[in-house]
Parts: sequence; structure tokens; C-alpha cells
Amino acid sequence: MTKPNPLGLMCGVYRIVCTPTGDQYVGKSVDIYRRWRAHSCAMAIAVRQGKAGMKSGTNLTLQKLAIKYGMSAFQFEVLEVCSTSQIATKELFWISKLQPSVNTHYPKTLPLDLILVTHPIEQKQLR
Repeated sequence: MTKPNPLGLMCGVYRIVCTPTGDQYVGKSVDIYRRWRAHSCAMAIAVRQGKAGMKSGTNLTLQKLAIKYGMSAFQFEVLEVCSTSQIATKELFWISKLQPSVNTHYPKTLPLDLILVTHPIEQKQLR
């Protein structure tokens, strides 16, 4: 039986940080807690079984870092809670802002107009 979600259903953007290296991964989910559990389970299996236990469908770089540094080396943080209609744009904003080393499939910079649409508060800092 699955434990109840202490955070409730939370849609938004999260970050996973490997504290020894500073490597970061930014992701999005309509259920952040469930997605974090998926990452955690895949990383824990990789730690127990080594490279043979690495599971596609979750970030392989995070799994490699977990094998090397262990599960206690990771911090999880909710960066922003948002609606499902905003989730993809918000994720791109945070990837552009933080430039996480583990996110290799996204552009590292975004056009200024997209940033201002997604986060008007950044307007003063960027201009």
C-alpha cells in the first residue's frame, strides 16, 4: 500500500541537487511527490545493483551520481508550484535561470520575451 502524499497533489517545477558535486536536475510534474518517488526509487535501485540496475525512463545521470555518492548526497526542492497550463513554460524558465548540468535535452537560454511572460518579476533584474 502506498503511503499518503504529505504534500497533496502538487503541480510544478522541482530541482534535485547532488550536494558533493553541485550537479542539478530541474524537472516538472503534475504530481511532484510522485515524480520524486520515481526518481528516488530508480536511484536507490541503481545504488543497490550498480550499472546493471540503471533504469531508463528516469534520468540516467542522476542514477550514475547516486551510485557514486549514495542517496544521502541528494537534496530535493520544489522551485515553483503552478497550474498545468503553465508547467512547461515554468520548467524552461527555471532551466534557463539555473542552467542545471544534468538537463542535457533543453536549451540553456531563453528569449527575453518568454522569460518576461513567465516571470514578470524578473523584468527589473534582466533589463
